[in-house]
Amino acid sequence: MKTFLKTVPRLTLLALALSVVGCEPASTPVEAPSGGVAQLIKQNLQNPAETGEIGSEMMQIEQDLEKLAAEDPAKAETAKKAFAALKAAKSPDQVKAKAKEMMGKL
Repeated sequence: MKTFLKTVPRLTLLALALSVVGCEPASTPVEAPSGGVAQLIKQNLQNPAETGEIGSEMMQIEQDLEKLAAEDPAKAETAKKAFAALKAAKSPDQVKAKAKEMMGKL
């Protein structure tokens, strides 16, 4: 039992040292495109424009539209109207057309 009690602090110290040293981050931070928020929105519109399918990128586009409103309120208002039309699109062809139209307005 005494050996165990002597070993526990050493193991704890070893674990602490290893956790402090650690490893490099698993992923490399990605720089934002030079075009700002509008460019990010265009990138997220690429998939719907090509496939006609709406996915999880819609949530990110909505958040980026709010950021765009702080940068350029007029452009954001136009883009928000186009985004509403995109969300209302019923067919893949409509989704493609509305996504491309929105990209053109950015």
